[in-house]
Amino acid sequence: MTNHKDFAGYLNNFPNKDGYFGQYGGAFLPPQLIPAFQEINEAYQEISRSAHFISELRRIRKEFQGRPTNVIRLKTQKFTKHVF
Repeated sequence: MTNHKDFAGYLNNFPNKDGYFGQYGGAFLPPQLIPAFQEINEAYQEISRSAHFISELRRIRKEFQGRPTNVIRLKTQKFTKHVF
């Protein structure tokens, strides 16, 4: 099995063509959805190596991922003791 510290090698080998990570993984899809999911997977495989896609993904993660939500803002308000 691939050394997990070698992320590039790991990502090149897993998941396999059936969606498995070693003996684990995969998905159950109704037969009607298999063609659509194959199309999505093929499109992702193509775009995921694009410098533009990676740049945009990093921007979105930087600007949106982990940012405060309205629930977090509520906890900082005076009425927090009445809500929580």
